[in-house]
Amino acid sequence: MTLTQRFPREAAQNFVESYRPDARILRVRRLRGGLGAQTHVLTLAAPDGSRERVVLRRHLVRESFNPERAEREFRTLKVVNDVGIPSARALHIDAEGKYFGAPALLLSYLPGRSLYEPRDEVAWTEQLARVMLSIHAISPADRDLSWLPGFSRDEIATELEELKPESEKAGALARRVHATLVANLDRVAWPEPCLIHEDFWPGNTVWFRQRLIGVIDWVNAKVGDPRCDVTQCAIDAMLVHGPESADRLRDTYQRLAAAALPDIWYFDLFNGLRSLLYYKHWLRGYHDAGLTQVTEAIASKRIHQMLRTALRESEGR
Repeated sequence: MTLTQRFPREAAQNFVESYRPDARILRVRRLRGGLGAQTHVLTLAAPDGSRERVVLRRHLVRESFNPERAEREFRTLKVVNDVGIPSARALHIDAEGKYFGAPALLLSYLPGRSLYEPRDEVAWTEQLARVMLSIHAISPADRDLSWLPGFSRDEIATELEELKPESEKAGALARRVHATLVANLDRVAWPEPCLIHEDFWPGNTVWFRQRLIGVIDWVNAKVGDPRCDVTQCAIDAMLVHGPESADRLRDTYQRLAAAALPDIWYFDLFNGLRSLLYYKHWLRGYHDAGLTQVTEAIASKRIHQMLRTALRESEGR
């Protein structure tokens, strides 16, 4: 399945009928920017003349073809809805891939779009920080999240081992970052885990009239380290707007948090290493979303600058 593959209308109609037997698909519109799933807004018509807009989300990448992963995404949406985090409602699921050959979800429609170039970047940053804090306030101590995978010290150690061969091939900076991460794994503080989105960036938020009205794409949600979300969002803000935008995002989160997160530099390096290895792939989603000004050259330069800054912080601690 590709971003531009022809829409499977017959399969979609059959899936819609399993949710609402009297509905037919009237219109289809693709939502741009995703890499892990193909997403369309469907306008449904009923015999009585009423209409409903829903979102069809079909998984693209092979690791998402696992029915349990789709079921976790569906269940996570119910959790965040229950606690009042703005997000789409989970309406219907085909976890087994009966209709499309891959898992699919029907979600409620949020009337807005992702916002990358706000009129007021300070207000935009604060809204991103506040919604992250509301996500990170969900704790396994208060709510059963045992069905979600973990992502803290041990899982990061495993990923670092998996990234070692690619880091070795990617050049001197990648090797130095990887070595620093491994050397400091047991020297940094590890906060109590909480719910994390694990793919939190402006492209996975929905805005209406400059106001954040939803967080989307919860397929990677975990119980883990909140610094994963903060630094990933900061990196994406940096790629679009420059280093000052990343600094503002981190500083705003820290200012609004009940307690500041320690050792942010470690996760700048961790997510920065991911960025260094995979940014060319990520840019496909950027460009599909219209962010064509973020070229490979700009992305590479900004990632290298951020990693060198984080390495200096690691040496001065």
